[in-house]
Amino acid sequence: MAAAAPGGGLPRPRRGGRPALGVRVSTEGRWAVLVTVSGEVDLGTAARLRELLERALDTGDPLALVVDLSEVDFLAAAGLSALVRVRDRAEARAVEFHVVADRRSVLRPLEITGLRPRFRVHPDLGSALARYASASSR
Repeated sequence: MAAAAPGGGLPRPRRGGRPALGVRVSTEGRWAVLVTVSGEVDLGTAARLRELLERALDTGDPLALVVDLSEVDFLAAAGLSALVRVRDRAEARAVEFHVVADRRSVLRPLEITGLRPRFRVHPDLGSALARYASASSR
């Protein structure tokens, strides 16, 4: 039986005792929406991730959408496609799209596909959110 992700969001189906995909959405200050993703982003989960990212993009009037992939164990081509589509939609709305990634499971697919330069990739959440934390204190 699937358990709900903390804070709502996507149910987390289990594969071998591990969650296949978990998604949490929160606002960080006034200007950034943070989507924390965990587990596996593959053909079976990418469409749902895209839907949740697009919904997060529609939350308020953010300056940035930050997608934290530091807990992602596997990122397939379908997941990359979902990220590109949401990034394009964000940029069309003048919303900066940031990715937090420090694992080979995410960085390697971005590198071998040539997509890494098309994303603002940060090694940790603090560096991705730093600009927006200072914007909210003005």
